[in-house]
Amino acid sequence: MGKSPLRIGLSGIRSLSAAALVAAGLCAMPALPAISGEFGDLGPEAESGRTDDRVAEARRLHSAGKSDVAAEILLSVLKEDPDNSEALALAGQLARSDGDREAARVAFERALSIDPDNDEARAGLDWALAGSPMRENVPVWMDDIPDRYVGDPNGDPDKKEIRIALERTQGYSKGQERGGYHDTEIRLGYGTPTGESLSLRYRDSMRSDERDRYVEAGFGRRLLPWLDAKSAVGVSPGAEFLPRLSISGEASARIQDGSNPTVLALSYRFSHHRDLNAQDGRIRLRQYLQNGRMWLTGTLTGVSVSGEDVDLGWKLRADYALEPGVRLFGGVADTIETEEGREDEVRSLLAGVSVDLFESASVVLTASREERNCGTTRYAVGMGLELRF
Repeated sequence: MGKSPLRIGLSGIRSLSAAALVAAGLCAMPALPAISGEFGDLGPEAESGRTDDRVAEARRLHSAGKSDVAAEILLSVLKEDPDNSEALALAGQLARSDGDREAARVAFERALSIDPDNDEARAGLDWALAGSPMRENVPVWMDDIPDRYVGDPNGDPDKKEIRIALERTQGYSKGQERGGYHDTEIRLGYGTPTGESLSLRYRDSMRSDERDRYVEAGFGRRLLPWLDAKSAVGVSPGAEFLPRLSISGEASARIQDGSNPTVLALSYRFSHHRDLNAQDGRIRLRQYLQNGRMWLTGTLTGVSVSGEDVDLGWKLRADYALEPGVRLFGGVADTIETEEGREDEVRSLLAGVSVDLFESASVVLTASREERNCGTTRYAVGMGLELRF
């Protein structure tokens, strides 16, 4: 007995349904008859029932692992109502479960263009556009990119994630301090989409003929749907130039919702070095543009060394998701740095690219130039690999 046209179209649905669902809900309305013809008659069962009830049923079926049946229902909904934001968001989730970032992006962006307050589409677009951006290990930029959005109201508390990041930065100094230097870092992270996280960081650094090792443990928690907090404690047993003890905390708040949210973060760090104590406060504002495809970050820093007056600095950075899985970034900064056990004014330039090798792995390449008030200029290149489980 042969398969019906519908079943033929739905075979391998986990790879084909996303594209069909996206096409069914987009502005290219002439494509709808072709899609309907490809999949055959949807039948009276799929066509009947209130739209919201049918979307809810499709969501339940998708959660139960019956994506082919869920896709059949969503196709009928989007055929009748191409501007159904909830159905489009769920279509994006089907694409996401198959790892299809491009189809998911189209669906989520279309859903947000119809309903900018669709939290499911906004959170899904985070995954589709930016993937899982990893930390760039360039010394002056150690405040890495946090999750694109603070708070995910659709986060599944049962979905956990483990991350392993390996990074290496190699550089050369000229001027008053000559010679090579490097930083090697290993980070382990465990977290849930609802905000709880644990982290462990190991760093091996060399400056000329001095070498230090640094270990840091951190914890994060969601305090409110729009507010995250994290803290960390780190030690360096040798403390040749890295801090002997470091204690830090940060609070991040989503102060504007929608498809282009605004995130404000306040952070504080106390560092005890061999020859000085430093207090570092930061105010960071991040604004997303183009439905999250681009984000701009400005940071104001204030550093006080051994109780002296506060010296101010700043950082500006831009990130752009060229396409799903490919992100370009660059920045400029003029800050006060005490990480190496002395007070330095550092003027720096940074450029880099992040590429998803596949869904669970990303690679980051960076290049930087730093001018320090001690008369030293540093050039560095870095490479990082992140694995997600």
